[in-house]
Amino acid sequence: MTSEKPFAVILPAAGSGTRFGQTGGNGDKLLIDLGGESVLKRSVSAFARREEVGMIVLVTGGERFGVYREHLRNTVEASRLLFVQGGRERWESVLFGLRALAGKETVARYVAVHDAARPLGSEAVIMSAFSAAMEMGGALPCVAEPATLKRRGEDGMVSETVDRHGMFQ
Repeated sequence: MTSEKPFAVILPAAGSGTRFGQTGGNGDKLLIDLGGESVLKRSVSAFARREEVGMIVLVTGGERFGVYREHLRNTVEASRLLFVQGGRERWESVLFGLRALAGKETVARYVAVHDAARPLGSEAVIMSAFSAAMEMGGALPCVAEPATLKRRGEDGMVSETVDRHGMFQ
């Protein structure tokens, strides 16, 4: 049976955070405060407040389930939050999230995937992606590449500035 809410969201959150470095002593980059709210709360809130989202799947390590559930208790209703054991790689975590959703009695028509460690996605990008998915059957949100890109030469030095026209992330 199809859910009355058209979207489910998978938030892969099983990473180790090794590239992130400093984690404020708690060892978990998703619990770092970012302007008064944790990275995790910001990511979950972006989707929890959307009327068209019926289920949020947080794919993470089993040892984090209790901590995250408690941390998010005032952010999203427990009935809309599903915890799933993460994989070794992000793709595997997304697959586990998809399998968990497929096993539910009611399924969403669309599934959005957003990295839980990316808390500053704009409302406009989410809205645009959801609208495009409903109109076209699927969508991949992209934003224009804002960074100056350089190409390294064989000598290890910058050889050129790459034209960003048509580049997205």
